[in-house]
Amino acid sequence: MTNLAILAEVGLRTRQASSAPLSKDLRNFLDYVDNRDVENDEYVDELRDYIQNLSENTEWRNDYMDNKTHMMFHDEDVREEGIAIGEKRGITLGKLEAIRGMITLMQDNGLSEEELKPQIQRQFSLTTAQMQELFKKSGGC
Repeated sequence: MTNLAILAEVGLRTRQASSAPLSKDLRNFLDYVDNRDVENDEYVDELRDYIQNLSENTEWRNDYMDNKTHMMFHDEDVREEGIAIGEKRGITLGKLEAIRGMITLMQDNGLSEEELKPQIQRQFSLTTAQMQELFKKSGGC
């Protein structure tokens, strides 16, 4: 869920909760979260002051922004890494499917497994284990 979606969800829930039977303190807090004016509430006043102090604290703000920037770049790196892994898997699966199709086609045209194996292994630089797996799955061996 994106930050915007979370904020929208919180906003929706605070508006729904504001119409429910709640204590005055909780209603004031939800109103504050929903950006409504709240007066004469000690907790909301304290919260407002705390947030104001944080926003004026340059060191805290810089640390917060550095952390947020770091997380943003981390998320982007993880996303790019996931895409690269997916592309690599897709390419590998595509190659294997093409090789299996080629094996079937060549077998249908009368080439024996013994004739096919060295050619396939050489052409695609496959290990003996990969060859055994390919020919097992394509109906050979």
